[in-house]
Amino acid sequence: MALWQYTFYVLPGKSLEIFSADFRFSNEENEFDDAPFWIEQKIDADFFNNINLILPKGKSWSKNIDLYGNQESNCFEVLFDKNMVISVSFRIYYTSYYKDILVGIIEFCILKGLVIVDENLCVAPLNFLTLKNIIDSCPQLHKYTLLSKSS
Repeated sequence: MALWQYTFYVLPGKSLEIFSADFRFSNEENEFDDAPFWIEQKIDADFFNNINLILPKGKSWSKNIDLYGNQESNCFEVLFDKNMVISVSFRIYYTSYYKDILVGIIEFCILKGLVIVDENLCVAPLNFLTLKNIIDSCPQLHKYTLLSKSS
């Protein structure tokens, strides 16, 4: 992950319904494994084709990743195995104008019954201002701001 990006995970909402209200995600070794949430749902990678209306489909380094946007900028990634989704995330390039992209992703998630999880592994409300506040208060943006002021 680049210093100028903030990563969100996307999960199927139905996969969270089986957990209790006090459920907390596990973040062992600073790696969040979202595959168990997707494998149970058996969702085809084509489910995400309309993301290309928000970010154009790009070229990925792997044949098992559908990349929308640009890895160094705003992007949405769908990892799949045998065309079944096993991981979904997106990164916001917070030094760019990203409002339309983030609003589009939020609307897509609402329509498709998906949830967004932030880097702290908290389910985030599907609301632009809330997600913008999460980005604005992230440590990497603070660090980026300090570094850009010192140069």
